[in-house]
Amino acid sequence: MERTASPQYGLGSSGQTWGSVPRSRLREKSLLLVARARSVYLCVRMQLRGLSSELCSLACRIQILRKNRLAEFGIDSGPLFAKASDGQLVLCIRTRACTQDIRDFQKQYPWLSLTDLYLCQKSWAAGFETCARLATGSDNQSRSNHTLP
Repeated sequence: MERTASPQYGLGSSGQTWGSVPRSRLREKSLLLVARARSVYLCVRMQLRGLSSELCSLACRIQILRKNRLAEFGIDSGPLFAKASDGQLVLCIRTRACTQDIRDFQKQYPWLSLTDLYLCQKSWAAGFETCARLATGSDNQSRSNHTLP
């Protein structure tokens, strides 16, 4: 008895089958598996990179906390009073706005540490000074250059 090309022997009329699964289907499945493996690899890699970044910043965060004595004194938001144009002392609007924004930020992200809130306050102050400088049309970079930590 002579064998002929038939599906029962694994060869179809076009020679494109492997058992009962077409080669094109096997290729699709293998490509899908490779894509899934790559996706999982990239996801794990991003998570490890994020964790590594957090661990690497830990030393700097502790340094900021200790240098500025945040655990002892908290965050200095600025002066409580400012002189008005007539010379009287009034509540400082800038300090109140900064304090309120930090409170709102802390309500939105309750897990923030003192170091995070300190950096938020520094960013708020830098943004305020930039807006004030742009409003007066001054291109002078008079902002004090505080370096962290």
